[in-house]
Amino acid sequence: KNPSVPVALVDALASLVGAMDHAAVLGSHHEIVDYLLSALDGRRSNKLGCREYLRLECSLVSCFVSLVMKLSEASFRPVFLHLLDWSTKGSERKGDAIKVSVARGITLFHLVGKVSDKLRSILVPYFKHMTESCCEWLERKPSAGQAKKPRKGSKPKGSEDALALWTLKLEVVNSLKKCFTYDTVGFTDEDKLNEILPALLGSLGDAPPASTVAELESLAGSLLGKESGGDAVAMEVDQSTPDGLQTFSSLDLVARETADCLGKMAVAGNSDMAWKRINLKVLMATRTKDVRTKLVAVEVVSRLADFLREDYNVLIAETVPFISELLEDEEVAVQFAVKDFAKKLETISGEDLGQYLG
Repeated sequence: KNPSVPVALVDALASLVGAMDHAAVLGSHHEIVDYLLSALDGRRSNKLGCREYLRLECSLVSCFVSLVMKLSEASFRPVFLHLLDWSTKGSERKGDAIKVSVARGITLFHLVGKVSDKLRSILVPYFKHMTESCCEWLERKPSAGQAKKPRKGSKPKGSEDALALWTLKLEVVNSLKKCFTYDTVGFTDEDKLNEILPALLGSLGDAPPASTVAELESLAGSLLGKESGGDAVAMEVDQSTPDGLQTFSSLDLVARETADCLGKMAVAGNSDMAWKRINLKVLMATRTKDVRTKLVAVEVVSRLADFLREDYNVLIAETVPFISELLEDEEVAVQFAVKDFAKKLETISGEDLGQYLG
């Protein structure tokens, strides 16, 4: 289905909004917001791979951001709450390509991510209204129908549903990452860690099906504004790592973005107690059969060590038992990753950890 609103019209509206003075914005912003949300509801009617709609959505989001930048905080708050309310409403319609709750969720977090880049720490406190929703989407399990293997030469609706859900999960992780990145207001406190950290770590137990991985990477260019996920440099891998061995950097986009998010959360925690809690919880996540989860966890604690440097020394004692376990992991990829992490800790501490690893 083609977009029903011309991109040129939206761009013209954005130019008009940019030229409005404060009085004009106050007098018309409700109508503009309603129009933009009505147009953005086209997400439900278009498959995620529809490039025409992606271009339109990006223009609509850009126009929304331009409007937000004209509002005072007193005017922005009701607009934001209206956006949240809109994202939870709506009934299914015949011809929908995506479930309305998922479609509006993708739109919500697309908007939140872009607004975050402009308002930065100003928007962070508003995440208290989205924390529960973020955790619910992170914990949402793909339905059995979404996991079915597509028939040869076809792409069943279940495959589109899977792509939509994983796109939403990716948007949620990206939005949370920006929240933690811009948190200079103490949002990432003990309560928020207790609520969000288990959801992020638990989400690693599911991975996007192979049929969606390439499309997710492609969609990231439009929705997240990047060509590939992960804005932090992955832990350097020893040059002796065998060719073709799975590494963190070879994982899917959702895994890499989740590692980024966890890393930003650790920095935002900004206290010895927060760092200790995150370090231990992430290390506990390695006690699973899932290689993907182990590689992400090792990457996250490695980044925490990079950030803390000598201050990580107080965490080494609780970390060593996990390193010892992972060095005996049945997966060679995990062994190589944790060896590199152990070398990093030896460099930071100036101590030979071999004496503790047996």
